[in-house]
Amino acid sequence: MSALEILGTAVGIGFLSGLRLYATVLAVGLAIRFGIFELHPEMAPLQILADGRVLAAAGVAYLVEFFADKIPWLDSAWDTLHTFIRPVGAALLAAAVFGNLDPTARLLLALLCGGVALTGHSAKAATRLAINHSPEPFSNVATSFAEDLFLPAGLWFVFAHPVAALAIFTGFLAVFLWLSPKVFRLLRLELTALRCLVARLFAGSQAVSSNLDPRWTELRLYMTQLPGNYAKLADCQAGIYASATKSLPGLKHALGFLCLKQDSAVFVCRRWFRPRMVAFEIRGMRLRKGLLFDQLMLATSEGELRFLLFKVAPLAQGAPQRTPASAV
Repeated sequence: MSALEILGTAVGIGFLSGLRLYATVLAVGLAIRFGIFELHPEMAPLQILADGRVLAAAGVAYLVEFFADKIPWLDSAWDTLHTFIRPVGAALLAAAVFGNLDPTARLLLALLCGGVALTGHSAKAATRLAINHSPEPFSNVATSFAEDLFLPAGLWFVFAHPVAALAIFTGFLAVFLWLSPKVFRLLRLELTALRCLVARLFAGSQAVSSNLDPRWTELRLYMTQLPGNYAKLADCQAGIYASATKSLPGLKHALGFLCLKQDSAVFVCRRWFRPRMVAFEIRGMRLRKGLLFDQLMLATSEGELRFLLFKVAPLAQGAPQRTPASAV
């Protein structure tokens, strides 16, 4: 194999592993076992994926992923858990694929494969998180099935035309770098939601103390203390840890605090290293439950504003209020 072919194979395996690590291992292992792929001598170590024990483990993991990936919000939680698993798995897979190369080349290709896997995973996680905000579940399921179908076709293309695959994935990486700020904000939103959810699960059920207006009783479980700079800006000591949506122009996916008063609210956050504050009148409120987030819809004079509420650990009666670490 030429250097370009080796590079194209590494980049292709990394990208596909970022989308579906277990499916990639399973598909490559089955293809080798049944003679669909003819391995070059440089890739002889990849034969280990055809071992029955590896196929069984990959098959069970893929079966779990197959169903988890079809359920809205559960797929985002699954992606969050695999933010580090997929890139590391892709790097290890590359190290096995190119085991016959010298150690320096093998290490560089493993790092490249892991980095490409992280970009593929990030793009997938951000896309699925955006799709989960749609009220219907069909786009989520359709996207998941499209990924299932794309994987075997992508693997065939990578092994059959590695140079062309390198050109295509290089173009994808260029686009990803351009979109990376938006992708980063989506991933930060997802990881923050999972961290808050885990903290809430371990905190257990507790009585909550706050001076929130009685009309907003349902929102007491989301209350937390504001950091000093936010509290001074909003003139409020406690608020709801939330993320803005595109309903607030220029603040989509900004993490901040929503302070509710009698007939008004203030959302304070930081955008491009500058504090921001938006105030508006409230005419009504609806709350929609979700897995990672709960969605709050506020009717205002300027239209409906939507916020994603993080499931922070409830405050014990009389306990000092705390601020989520990621908000400081």
